[in-house]
Amino acid sequence: MTAHWTEVREVGESVVRTAYPAELEDFDAAAEWFRTAPRPLAHGVRPPVGMGVEFASVVPVVLSAVSLLATAVLGSVVEDTAKYLTSTTREKLAAAFRRRPAVAAPDWLTPEQEREVFRLIRERAADRLPEDEAHRLAEAVIGALRLRVADET
Repeated sequence: MTAHWTEVREVGESVVRTAYPAELEDFDAAAEWFRTAPRPLAHGVRPPVGMGVEFASVVPVVLSAVSLLATAVLGSVVEDTAKYLTSTTREKLAAAFRRRPAVAAPDWLTPEQEREVFRLIRERAADRLPEDEAHRLAEAVIGALRLRVADET
């Protein structure tokens, strides 16, 4: 995990800071584990016991969701994400990830485009989290990206 790692880490840390503040203390260790863990991590995104990170940490799940989104918009489109995100949504998200000031508040995602992102993140996280937590994570990712855009305008 090196392509787009800076963006994934920044957005992931923002999500954890706002939605899971109790896990912020372990963020660096969990993020390092996530960054260096062998791929693919399709179903096992939680660090093994004894890795110095609490087993129940949500940080790897957060980073996995943000990484999926970043790869879909900054890299090659992940095939199954294309059914969730329109090309316009991907372009706006790419600008937000890259912190391009061209994406000002009025140019940010429409409510329908936010729903696209929400559905993608919630569905991916639902494999690893209870439904209410997957919902919370999806909302937090959208919120973190909104803040990222607002910080640049």
